[in-house]
Amino acid sequence: MTPRLDRRKRTISRDQILAQAEQLMQDFGSSRPLLEVQYENEVGTGLGPTLEFYALVSQELQKKELELWHCESSHSIGDEITSEKSKSYVQTSVGLFPKPLGKSVKTTTLSKVKNKFKFIGRFMAKSLMDSRLVSPGLVTIN
Repeated sequence: MTPRLDRRKRTISRDQILAQAEQLMQDFGSSRPLLEVQYENEVGTGLGPTLEFYALVSQELQKKELELWHCESSHSIGDEITSEKSKSYVQTSVGLFPKPLGKSVKTTTLSKVKNKFKFIGRFMAKSLMDSRLVSPGLVTIN
C-alpha cells in the first residue's frame, strides 16, 4: 500500500499568474503538502495544470520589464492578428544572470528586486519539494 500524499489545491487566474504565484509561495512555499493548481473557468486539475503553472511562472520571471536579468537581447512574443500586446523576454546564450544594480539605485527598486529574488528562491524550493521540474523557461527562451 502506497502512502497517501497531502495535497493543497488552489484555483488561480491566468491573467495575474505571477502575482498569484507569489502569494501561493508565501502561503505554501515551506509546507509539506503538494501544491495542485487549477485555473479559473477551466476544467482539470492535477499534474497537467500544475506543471503548466510552473512553466508559465518560469516564463513570466523572464519578462524584460521586470529588469531582473542581464541580457544580450530580447525575444518578443505577440499576436498581431488579435492585437495582443507584445511581450518581451530576456534571451541569452549563456543562461540567466542577475542584472547588476548601481549604488545609486532607489530603495523602492532595490526592495522590489530583492523580493522577486526571494520569491524565485521559494518557487524553486517548492518545485524541488514537490518533485516538479521547473521549465527550461528559467534557463533560456529560444
